Amino acid sequence: MANIMRDIILHYISLAVEMVIREMRKKYTPAGERRFNLNDIGYEIGFPELKGDNFEIDLISDMPKGELISGASPVSFFKRVKKEISGFNFSVEHIKSDTPARGSKAKKWQTIGRDCIMMKSFYKPFDLYLEKDILKEAR
Repeated sequence: MANIMRDIILHYISLAVEMVIREMRKKYTPAGERRFNLNDIGYEIGFPELKGDNFEIDLISDMPKGELISGASPVSFFKRVKKEISGFNFSVEHIKSDTPARGSKAKKWQTIGRDCIMMKSFYKPFDLYLEKDILKEAR
């Protein structure tokens, strides 16, 4: 029974995340299948996953380099974000990757350094529902 409940919850989490992605892509500038841009910062919402006893959803954001305080580095920005969300159900990673350059003037061999923040939101199934509410609804 526990596996069925986890599958049902994962199914509805997936539907909810897809709905959020559609809303964000309508409200902001679409940029790829699961991405959107807001104020020239790209965001991507990952697929919900079941890992151990937790459901996880990733949100990846480009760092707003144009908005960093003069002399601030992406690493200091990351540390600030990590501090600000420390009380929530998130883990945070700093991602530095080189992505191929895009556009008509870009050379095939060019790469662009990209600093991103990946926030993983995690929930245990009992964080998402109360058994008494399910029993009440079933009755």
